Parts: sequence; C-alpha cells; structure tokens
Amino acid sequence: VLVWVAFRFGPRESATAIVVLSAIAIWGTLQQYGPFGGRPQNEALLLLQAFTAVTALTTLALAAAEARLREVERREVAARDEFISIAAHELRTPLTSLHAAVQFLRRQAERGAVDTEQLRQALATVEDRTAKLGQLITVLLESVRVRADRPDLDLRLHDVTALVASVVAQAQATTAQHELVLSGPPVQARIDEVRFEEVVTNLLENAIKFSPSGGRIDVDLSAANGTLQLVLRDRGIGIPVERRARMFEPYYQAHPGTERSGLGLGLYVSRRIVEQHGGTIRADFPSDGGTRFVLSLPTRA
Repeated sequence: VLVWVAFRFGPRESATAIVVLSAIAIWGTLQQYGPFGGRPQNEALLLLQAFTAVTALTTLALAAAEARLREVERREVAARDEFISIAAHELRTPLTSLHAAVQFLRRQAERGAVDTEQLRQALATVEDRTAKLGQLITVLLESVRVRADRPDLDLRLHDVTALVASVVAQAQATTAQHELVLSGPPVQARIDEVRFEEVVTNLLENAIKFSPSGGRIDVDLSAANGTLQLVLRDRGIGIPVERRARMFEPYYQAHPGTERSGLGLGLYVSRRIVEQHGGTIRADFPSDGGTRFVLSLPTRA
C-alpha cells in the first residue's frame, strides 16, 4: 500500500499514510495481532518501531524520487513545448520573407517589365532566407545527433589555430560593428574539424548577437600539459544570474522574448560536442560585464 501511495501521490500523502498505518499497526500489536503479536509487549513494540522506521524511510525515499522525476518530466515537456513554439516562429520568419520575394518576382514576370535592381534585391532576399532556413535545419538535426551516447567523431590532428582563425575571419565578415581579435601560439590537437568549427561558430555568433555596437570580442588559444584551452570573451549584456545555471540545457534561452532570442540549442550543442571530445566548457561572468567562455579539451597529439 505504501509503495502504491509513494508512486501514485507524493511525499506529503506518503507521510500521512505512514502515520495512519503506524497507528493501526500499534493498535494491532497491542491487541496481540500482526507479525509481532504473541511476543512480550515491549519487545513487540520495539520490533514494530524498527520495522516502521525502515518502511517509512523507504517509502519517503521512493516518494521523493518519484516527485523529482515528475518535476524533471514536467520541465522537459514545458521546455519542449516552448521550443516548438520558438522553432515555429523562427522558421516562419524566413518563410514569410521568401513568400514575399517570390510574389514580387511573379508580379514582375507577369508585367513583363523587370527592374534589374529590384530583381537583384529580391534574389538576395531569397538567397539570405534560404541560407537562414538551412542553418535552422542544421541546428535541429545537430541537436538530435549530439544526444547519441556514442559520439560519431572523425578525430584527426589539426592546426587548431588556423581553423579558429578561419572561423574568426568568417564571423568578422558578417559584422562591421564588432572587432574580433584572435591571439595565441600555434596549437595542434586531435579534433573533429567540422564539429569543433561548429562550437567556435556558435560561441562567436552568441558573442556578436549579445555585444553592443563597437564591442570587442577576444579569442585566446593556448595549450599546456596536453590540454587545449580556448577562451572567448565579449563585453555584451551578459546572462541574468537566475538563468545561468541552465544556460547549457537544450531549448533554454538566456534572453527569451527578445529579438536576440533563438532556438536555445547553440550552447547545448556546443557543450555536447566538447564533452564528446572528452573536454569541458564553462561560462564566467567578469565583474566589468560581458561573458567569458572557457573551453578545454585534450590535445591527444
């Protein structure tokens, strides 16, 4: 009965059931009923007390574990539902732009008069929005892949400094409002080039997104004692204290409901990729503002 109550209800109801059943057991034992009946009263009550204590502790532990499991499931369902809503919005935005551009091109074709500049702008919109859709789909697929217990990594010796320099250059080309600075000696490590590049790209995109115009973003590389370390520091708006503990969880957003919000998968995917490399990633928050990500993983060189 107590086990059923523990799984069906919760700790409070389980405690109530324990009190009620204990009272019944004491009464029965005093009346010489039950498994301890027929013994001297003091001995019977002592045995009943020990039995009740073990049963109560077991029941309350089961009830607490079940309550925690339900809370985790509730949070996962809530996060999943929020993610579906966010993903639908993120996907709808580029689709709306695509639809408008295609409608414009159709009208131009029907009129038989095509303005070259307007055509160029419409095609640029189509190209940009399809690229955005491709990025969103890639993130969604990657979030599924990194959940696998067995990492599918192509580990090879790479010039990490050159790889990071390439990613930094690509990121710099997307923004004229931020200064991206890479420093550090040549570093080599056995990594999955594509996955590691994805991690650096995610961190840089986050830094750019949350940094003010004119902000500087530093990327420092180093290696010592068989460990590669990448430190990325921005001077952005940081992450609210109450949201820091869950920032690497899937679907979780540091700034929900703002134009800076996204799918909430970038940091989760990055953490999983780093862990699959046998490394760690953490975030620090300097007193003068911004966020500093510290990524460490074995070089295996």
